[in-house]
Amino acid sequence: MILQSISVTLLVLATATGLIKREIRLERVEQIGGENLLASSGLRVRKYNRTTATLNGTFSLLKDLDGTFDISVKTARSALGNNQFNEYPMKIPRKNACQFIRDVWPEFQHWWQNCSNIPLVTKDGEAFCPMLKGHYWIRDLTMDVSFVPICIPAGYWRISWDFHESTGDLVLQLRFFFHLVIVQTILEN
Repeated sequence: MILQSISVTLLVLATATGLIKREIRLERVEQIGGENLLASSGLRVRKYNRTTATLNGTFSLLKDLDGTFDISVKTARSALGNNQFNEYPMKIPRKNACQFIRDVWPEFQHWWQNCSNIPLVTKDGEAFCPMLKGHYWIRDLTMDVSFVPICIPAGYWRISWDFHESTGDLVLQLRFFFHLVIVQTILEN
């Protein structure tokens, strides 16, 4: 038990001090339902170079994303990489779309700031809601590993964005699949 505690502590310290290099490898994007809200068939994950996968393509928002929708984000992990996912306790609770855009969107918009025409939100976010229907593009979007806490284990992950109507019905789910891998440890060198 003591030996196990020491090894876990060393792993956390090695990750925190930069001795372990982690990487996110984007695998695929899926849309489940919501064909009357979002047309995402133009989005693809492609290899940018031999080691980096990026999200590319176009999507169309077919309705204004306004206060009549709620959004939540859930994470799940498949430890063996066999698509048997277990929900993880990290999530963004269900919020009204305008509240989500105002409170959550600004924390993550730096990802697509220079590689998309998705609008950026000011700190107050009020002027941005609703997100207007229209055509949007994404070019060479890579996932940034810095947002992943060091305590998150390597493995096959799924992030699900759920869109609910005000009635509570789930109308759309966007799923992003990726591998979180340990690429190199300084101790190996």
